[in-house]
Amino acid sequence: MAFFAPFQRCQFLPASCEPSPKFAATMMEHSSESLPQEVVAVSSMPLVGHRVDVYFGREGFAIGQPGNAPFPFVLMPSSHTDGESPAGPDPSVVRVCGTFPIWSVTLKFECESVAKSFEQEVSSTSVQVVQGMHADVASALADIQYPTFSPVPNTDEREGQFLCGGYVLVARIRDNGHNMTQDAIAAEVRFCLRWMELRVCEGNSVELLFYNHHGPRAHLVDVAYWNEDETKGRKSELTGHILSFRDPEIRGAYRSGSEVKHVLFLAFQSGIEAEGWADMATGALHKDCSVTDDARQRLQASVVSQIQSNLQCFARDDREVVPQLSAIQSDAGTVYWVDYYERRKQEIREAVQACIAQDVSDRMVSSDTCVIIP
Repeated sequence: MAFFAPFQRCQFLPASCEPSPKFAATMMEHSSESLPQEVVAVSSMPLVGHRVDVYFGREGFAIGQPGNAPFPFVLMPSSHTDGESPAGPDPSVVRVCGTFPIWSVTLKFECESVAKSFEQEVSSTSVQVVQGMHADVASALADIQYPTFSPVPNTDEREGQFLCGGYVLVARIRDNGHNMTQDAIAAEVRFCLRWMELRVCEGNSVELLFYNHHGPRAHLVDVAYWNEDETKGRKSELTGHILSFRDPEIRGAYRSGSEVKHVLFLAFQSGIEAEGWADMATGALHKDCSVTDDARQRLQASVVSQIQSNLQCFARDDREVVPQLSAIQSDAGTVYWVDYYERRKQEIREAVQACIAQDVSDRMVSSDTCVIIP
C-alpha cells in the first residue's frame, strides 16, 4: 500500500485552507526546483523579500499576497522544520523541508514566539497526515496490533533476534539538500506502508527490515542498518516524527546530480514513537537493557487512538511490491515483460560470448621485459 500526492490534487489545497491567514511572514528563500512542463500551475510563488500571508489547511499550508492565488505547500509524511536555516541562527526564521511540490521554504516571522507557533502547526499537521494514512488502511490491518514486541506467527525463518515490529511509512527521496540536485524537476513521491522489524542479526548488527506486509509470506523489500558511527555507514537523524538515513558521500565527491544517493525517510505517527524506535535500536546496539526496556514502555504508551481519514491531497495505490504471475492465465502485460526480460538476458549472453570469442592478438602491446628463470 502506498500514498502519493498528484500534482493536480495539490492545486486544490488553498481552497481547503482557512479563509483568513493564520500567520504573516516575510519570504526569505525557497528551493529552486521547477514543475514539470505538463503541470499547469494555478498560482505563482511569491517573490523573495516580500510580505506574505500563511493560510493553513488539514494537509498543508499556502502562502500568498492580497489579490493573488496562494501557492500550495502540501505537508508530506516527511515534512519537518530544519534548524539549519540559510539565514543563520535567527530564532524568528523557520525553514520547512519535505513539502510538495516545492521541497522547502524559509519564512521570517515577527518574533520567536510566532515562529514557534508556526513550527508546532507544521509538525502537528504533518503528524495528522501520517495518522490519516494509517487510518485509511486500518480495515486491511485489523488482524495486527502495532507496535508489537512478539514475532508474527509463522515467521520463525526470518534471520535475527526479534525486538519490535510495526507499520511505518517509508520513502526514498532525492537528497534535495545537496547542491547538485537543487535545480532538478519536482517529482511525485510515493510513501509506502511497510511492516518494519527491528532485529539483532549475525555479528550483533542491528537491522531494520522492511516487508510489504506483516504476514508469513511477506517479501523483504529493504534493509537499513543502525550504526551510530557515521564514518562506517549511513547517518541516521531523528527530527520530530521523522527518522532519516543518509548514505555517506563517495570518495572524491559526486560529479553529477544523478550520482547523489536518495535519503531513506521513515515517518511515524508521533515524535514519541519515532524516539522510542531510535532508543530501542540504540539500546540493542550497546546491549543496554535499561535503555531497551524504557524504549519499549514508551512505545507501548505511544499507540495512537484511531482517527477518521479524510485525505484530499493524497491518492492511495494498493499495487503489490512484488508482482505475482496469475495462476490461471497471464495477461498481456505479463507476457510482454516476461518476453522482454528473456530477450535482454539473451542479448547479454550473446554480448559476453562475443567478447570471449574476439581475437585481440593484433592489439596486444609488445613488451621487452625478459623473464629470467633460475
